[in-house]
Amino acid sequence: MINVNNLYIRVKDLSQKNRAGYFSVDEYNRHLQDALNLLFEYYAEDFEKTGKIIDSLRPFIKKGDLAISNSFCDFPTDYRHYLSLAYRNVVNSETCGENPTIDIIGMDYRATDEWDDANDSPIRKPNIAKRVVAYRFINSQIEVSQQRGTVQMTYLSKPTGAVMGYTVDSGTLEEVYNAGTSVQIPFLEQDETNLTDIILFLLGIQIRETSLIQWVSAKRQMFK
Repeated sequence: MINVNNLYIRVKDLSQKNRAGYFSVDEYNRHLQDALNLLFEYYAEDFEKTGKIIDSLRPFIKKGDLAISNSFCDFPTDYRHYLSLAYRNVVNSETCGENPTIDIIGMDYRATDEWDDANDSPIRKPNIAKRVVAYRFINSQIEVSQQRGTVQMTYLSKPTGAVMGYTVDSGTLEEVYNAGTSVQIPFLEQDETNLTDIILFLLGIQIRETSLIQWVSAKRQMFK
């Protein structure tokens, strides 16, 4: 995790060397949100191409239980990309459901064009007794071959907002860091330089050319 104040001091020092004017905490917080999203998307797109989870993405790996209703369940609100899905099969005990056995069954992905064919196949048809449970993505939901139950999803979550809280010194009118109202940055410390580069780029300050900054520049052009 990266301390929001440490990053602010670093960006402030570098920005003052390259431009005149005051760099406020409010301005920093605005650019910080954009920088977090841009860096995360940079890594997420790389994952989608390579299928490899790099260390920088590990803080964003989450597990969540999704309730199935009439064979459908919704994605988590902070969902970005799925990593794995499993069906949580509850096997009731012989003593009135006490201490049931939980069986975690890996799920098989079925593309939409093979969903019906697989369901009609005596070999590929989903069968909980044979520990075969299928799923597909449809209409922004997950369709599961089971009518009810719970899906355990491991996924990449979108970065939560980070913010530097502060108070204003009544004597000097300077903005003073307030740890109690701050939300720290979820990235690993190794990404502090990358976040610094992105914020400086967003401030219009000339910085070193890297593949990350080239990607950020291209993304910014797309939305102009």
